[in-house]
Amino acid sequence: MNRKPTYHQIAGESECLDISILTNHELKVREASLIAVLSSINPSLVTVVVTDRQAVEQVFDCISQRGAIAVYLDKDMKPSRNGHIGIIHQQASDESLGASCTKIRLRQSEVDVTMTACLVKEHSALFEISLPWGTVELPLSDIGPFICQFMNLLTALYDDNKECFPQQAISTFLLDIQRQAMSNVAHAPSNLSVYTQFESYLEELERSNHDLFNIKECIAFPLFVVDKNLRVTQANRGCRSIIKDDLSIVGKYIHELSWLIVIPAIDKMIHRVIISGRSEQILLQNTQIEHVYVLRVMPYHSQGEQVRGAILVFDEVTEQWQAESSLRASEQRFRQVTEALPQLILELSCQGSCDFVNTQWSSYTGMTLSSQTSMCWLDCIEAEDRPLLQEQWDDDHISGQSVSVECRVLHHDGTSRWFSALFVPIFNEYGGLGKWFACFTDIEEFKQTQLNLQRSQNRVSNIIDTMPEAILVVDQQGIIRVVNKRIEDIFGYEMREVKGQAVEMLLPERYRSGHGQLRAGYMKKPETMLLGAGRDLYALHKDGSEFPVELGLAPLEEEGNIYTVVSVANISQRKDADVELNLAAKVFSSTMDGIFILDTEQKVIKVNSAAQQIFGFPEQEWIGQPLTRIRSERHSNLFYDKLWRAARINGRWQGEIWQCHKNGSDIPMWLSLTAVFNTHGDIERYIATMYDISEQVKAKEYIYHLAHYDMLTQLPNRTLFLEKFHEYTQPPTEQTVTMALLFVDLDNFKQVNDTLGHPVGDILLCQAAERMRSVIRVQDVVSRHSGDEFTILLRGVDEKNLISDIAHRLCVELANPFDLGRGDFFVSASIGIARYPTDGTDVNTLLRHADLAMYRAKYLGRNQYRFYQPEMSSVLVELTELQSDLRLAIERDELVLHYQPIIDIQSERCVGVEALTRWWHPTKGFISPVKFIPAAEDSNLILPLGEWVLRAACRQLHQWNQSGVCLDFISINVSGKQIMQMDFAALLRQVLDEYQLEAKQVLIELTESFVMHESDIAINRLMDIRQIGVGIAIDDFGTGYSSLSYLKQLPVTKLKLDRSFVNDLPNDINDVEISRAIFHLGDAVGLQVVAEGVETYSQHQFLVDERYHLCQGFYYARPMLADDINEFWRNYSFPHK
Repeated sequence: MNRKPTYHQIAGESECLDISILTNHELKVREASLIAVLSSINPSLVTVVVTDRQAVEQVFDCISQRGAIAVYLDKDMKPSRNGHIGIIHQQASDESLGASCTKIRLRQSEVDVTMTACLVKEHSALFEISLPWGTVELPLSDIGPFICQFMNLLTALYDDNKECFPQQAISTFLLDIQRQAMSNVAHAPSNLSVYTQFESYLEELERSNHDLFNIKECIAFPLFVVDKNLRVTQANRGCRSIIKDDLSIVGKYIHELSWLIVIPAIDKMIHRVIISGRSEQILLQNTQIEHVYVLRVMPYHSQGEQVRGAILVFDEVTEQWQAESSLRASEQRFRQVTEALPQLILELSCQGSCDFVNTQWSSYTGMTLSSQTSMCWLDCIEAEDRPLLQEQWDDDHISGQSVSVECRVLHHDGTSRWFSALFVPIFNEYGGLGKWFACFTDIEEFKQTQLNLQRSQNRVSNIIDTMPEAILVVDQQGIIRVVNKRIEDIFGYEMREVKGQAVEMLLPERYRSGHGQLRAGYMKKPETMLLGAGRDLYALHKDGSEFPVELGLAPLEEEGNIYTVVSVANISQRKDADVELNLAAKVFSSTMDGIFILDTEQKVIKVNSAAQQIFGFPEQEWIGQPLTRIRSERHSNLFYDKLWRAARINGRWQGEIWQCHKNGSDIPMWLSLTAVFNTHGDIERYIATMYDISEQVKAKEYIYHLAHYDMLTQLPNRTLFLEKFHEYTQPPTEQTVTMALLFVDLDNFKQVNDTLGHPVGDILLCQAAERMRSVIRVQDVVSRHSGDEFTILLRGVDEKNLISDIAHRLCVELANPFDLGRGDFFVSASIGIARYPTDGTDVNTLLRHADLAMYRAKYLGRNQYRFYQPEMSSVLVELTELQSDLRLAIERDELVLHYQPIIDIQSERCVGVEALTRWWHPTKGFISPVKFIPAAEDSNLILPLGEWVLRAACRQLHQWNQSGVCLDFISINVSGKQIMQMDFAALLRQVLDEYQLEAKQVLIELTESFVMHESDIAINRLMDIRQIGVGIAIDDFGTGYSSLSYLKQLPVTKLKLDRSFVNDLPNDINDVEISRAIFHLGDAVGLQVVAEGVETYSQHQFLVDERYHLCQGFYYARPMLADDINEFWRNYSFPHK
């Protein structure tokens, strides 16, 4: 083929392959891929000539989408080597070219060859290459290497033979190429052929490209795609409406295009979009073709999200622009009209926001459109009118109907005027609510006239309705035409029930028959008159009851008609007041309470007879005198000032007050002082009512005394003690408070009370209370806590020495003998002390700590005091545990008895034993009787413990009797509680019978304090025991202080000389005399004396010399188990010096 002119030259480019391609049909994907393959031949220049004008853009798009760079070639332009593929559009030539073939012209050096490339129908992935020397079928991937080898062959053959090419050499080459291509196809997997896959890919790509092209061409508005260099890579048909160019747009730069519209700085705009990656738009007006466009420039991204260029879209908005221009013109005319009107004009959106206000609105309210926001125009409406306007707006906004409402609009100076507001809905072209038009017309003058008239009518109506009388307007026929509201209160009827009815319905039955004549007579000569004064007239209530009234009649002429105005006053209260006034006068004169009527200066105006009798002043001495003449000195001037101030401010005062009798004595009174106010609210009188409350005061004081004092000792009780404590710990000023709380418990009081009886115990408590009063100071408080326990508060003491001194004096005073009518009795006191605030800041804590300290004093021997120490709490815990363990020991039989022999020192033989209780705790070991016996006494465990000892000792005595150990007696210690709290005599009989013992073999030991402080009950119970035959011994004799004369009266058989008198024998002369005296005392009354605690020979010899018979102590034998007694008794050897 002859090569078409391509507007470029390739001279000077040796060995460069010049490839020209001619196509007259739409370039398919496979053909575009072929071009891309040819452009990769290095070095090469590729030019594509397109004969169909419409196919230029399609060819350009296909080449660009394959990664090759397509360039539209014009004059003086050429493609670059292996860089750009040049595209040329020219008219079709006369040369024949198949519809589906592509003609390719190859030039290299002097060689110039033309071939055609067509897709093979049977194998669409193969191209049929037709040459002057033959045809080969090749896959796309083999075409590039084939062209290079073929052109090199032709060049070599041409150099050897300048005139023609050898046919056989070329045919052989083509045959080898074909065989090689078929071999590659034959060895490809049948089910995964490279060519089959490639074919599928090309078909899909071709369909996609075709669809995109059709979509682009279907878009009516102009659309451009440019690369980063602002060269057009794609454009649709719509671009012809704004471009003058007849040639293809694709490939040209933006600034080379001939635009039909003016686009200011379009290249700068595109550059900004490509650099920033953000879209921009601009409005374009084309005055030449009367079109308006909106140009939108958007960034175009590659698959890697990089900006590859820009997309230009020209959106035509001509109709919209024209419509908006017309609308603006219409609105301008509307604004001119509204500005000329005197009304206040608003234009509101559907939501109520203000879109327009006229000048009159702004001038009146001071608010311009720029200051209006959603519903802000309502702020210009008077606050009282806004709810109504808002409600109307909400209702009509929903219904979309016009509404008219009257409201007040605020002027910019703060005043307001009445306007009639008309809201008219404006609908859009679709029938929907678009906006609202509001017009405010000034009706201030009309409204003020209307309001004045209404106020006048309301004033008259209110005056009539608020009158105290019921007002009726009755015509000549007696029909009620008008009534006021007061008729509802007086007659009980509603106004509608009375209007139009005969006036006789309001009269009692007895008045109705003659009322017609009276009414007719009045109408003949109507005049103003008052009825009911001086005589009783009655009206009828709706409920049927009658009530007294006064009537006023007055004629009224209106439009030629004569009416009667009737006023009806209910005078029930007046009549009741008259009755009450008469009753009050009788009460004033006959009441037992003293009543004074005073003026504002508190001077007496009137006084009743009761007041005269109460205070002893006659009436003439009261009138004009101030009430202060009966003031008592018990109250200060400040008290009276507060009293009268309360009466003036509150209108009353009442309370207890002391007043002075004429004779000078003070009387407790109950005063009720009431202020009487006049119609102006000023005080014009005082009424003072008084009655004597002497008896109530005495009763109150007595009740208080009962509630706060102990009736026996007359000391403050626990309640008053607690009140005083709280009073002392909360002083009115901030001052340091120090106190000491003493907890006093009388030692052995319970035994005295039980043995001597409660009356004697009460006498002792009263004497003890008096002694404690005599010791404490004036500022201190002593109270009876409970039973024989007392509590004392020492105020203002912070030194231990002062507290100790008072406590010591208390112990000394309470240790002195008490005269109870039966001789001298001795008790002592154990005192526990807790200090405030050192040992506690609340009363319960202090009481608990003082109680612990008191128990510590008892534990240490009684008749002493102890200060609280924190470790005492653990002692209490230890005592509680001890009592608990002892209870379990009794139940589990963990106790054991030891027996100490009692020796007859004159016959030198063992005649008896004393049973002594011993306790070995499972974990704590041996526990001394000194510890657990007092614990048992305090917790009443002494009762089960004593019974256990009695039974165990008698059982052992029975066993000794059976074994031949013959003892005269066994001595058993018994607590006074056992004697007083149980039928001990019955228990003794039971045990003696159970163990078959003779009563004389059992001796019970009681303490001297119990035996000597006997009561009648105690003596009787001892007598019962003695009658059984059981002996009774007084233990620790000589340590008490009771009268020895009682010994002869008591059923005692033995005395036990306390070891304290034996210890220093025979060296201590006092002990010698005491031991002799006790022995002779016992001998004188027929009692045996047993000496305890004999530990030395000298003690033994002294007792022998003094003719003592019974002794016990370590000198003779220590306490031992029962089994050891058997051997001791049989083998006893009396000790000698």
